[in-house]
Amino acid sequence: MKSLLSLSTLLSLYLFSFFFYAVTGCPPPGSSLMLRDGTIIGEHAEWLRGENGTRLTRDEIDKRSMHVISGKAGFGRLWEGNTAIYCFAGSVSNDDRTILRRDLTAAWELWTTAGIDARIINFREATVEECEGPRNTYIQIVVPKKDSLSSSLGNTGTSRMTLSTNPDMAMGDRVGNYAHEIGHVFGLMHEHQRPEMWSTAYGGTADHNSFIWNCANLADYAEVLGNADEETKTRRCQTRDGAAGGLMDSKSLSATNWLPVPASNVVVAGDFDMTSIMIYATEAGGYALGGGLRAPVYTLANGDLLHYNHAPSAGDIAAINDLYPAPAPDPQPCMLYDACSPFRTAYEHIKGCVNCQQQQGNHC
Repeated sequence: MKSLLSLSTLLSLYLFSFFFYAVTGCPPPGSSLMLRDGTIIGEHAEWLRGENGTRLTRDEIDKRSMHVISGKAGFGRLWEGNTAIYCFAGSVSNDDRTILRRDLTAAWELWTTAGIDARIINFREATVEECEGPRNTYIQIVVPKKDSLSSSLGNTGTSRMTLSTNPDMAMGDRVGNYAHEIGHVFGLMHEHQRPEMWSTAYGGTADHNSFIWNCANLADYAEVLGNADEETKTRRCQTRDGAAGGLMDSKSLSATNWLPVPASNVVVAGDFDMTSIMIYATEAGGYALGGGLRAPVYTLANGDLLHYNHAPSAGDIAAINDLYPAPAPDPQPCMLYDACSPFRTAYEHIKGCVNCQQQQGNHC
């Protein structure tokens, strides 16, 4: 009777395990990459599911934001294992580390809440051992003496995030600022730098600009170009390469953050996304007017203002999923006796008892 009961228990566990892993795949649910309906999250799926249960249609997915081509034209490569890890530079104070840890965690939560599956794509602080590893495996975070925000595009081999802890910078929202920078870390470009939004005279691909561009309103314009002739001012303000400067130019101009990226260097799909977290507001980077106001650097061609977005859009999520698709699931289910099965120990125990009872009866 005991032998039959043990066999029945073993069979029940086996059937349960087979059904469970056939549905969810292997490894176990905590790190499974397959939804119960067989959809692979992060790949070109018919819909994506975020923590808020949002489902995006194919049309919405196709409206993805602009991103780099891995390793193209000096841009970084993708992060190994779909995970970007960061280490603090030795110069970062303990107080700043506390702020950065808290707000970078909150910034990444904006991405996962919007639809990134952290089981597939992740952003986290590195362990002590990881920070002692090769420099091309992590992002170094520094806090600048003069307030600024910038990040390497993808894994450049010496990737860096320069993060001011001043809450009044840019969006006036430190968490939103850091979420924008995380977008760069994974390879997203500024949405307003899409080549089809700028005319060919500015390095774009369109017949006419979609923006009214006020280069002279940039905060660094007077410093960089104050004594330059008109020909130099036009050259430096009209193309991204010109703004970056050459051998005869003393400094780079911040216009590099607005002017279009060459179409051959990026992936662009769908329409311009006004809701992208990767877009600058009209006043971003403008010189101070007083009273907390800044000069307008650019507007839409019809004069409409552009505004900061404090959370990732559907297009932003789709773009990162496009860059970092989920790996293909294991076509073989994880069987009860396989190493990946959490029931393997119980299986071996029951199997041993059954064998013993069959050989020695009730003496087991």
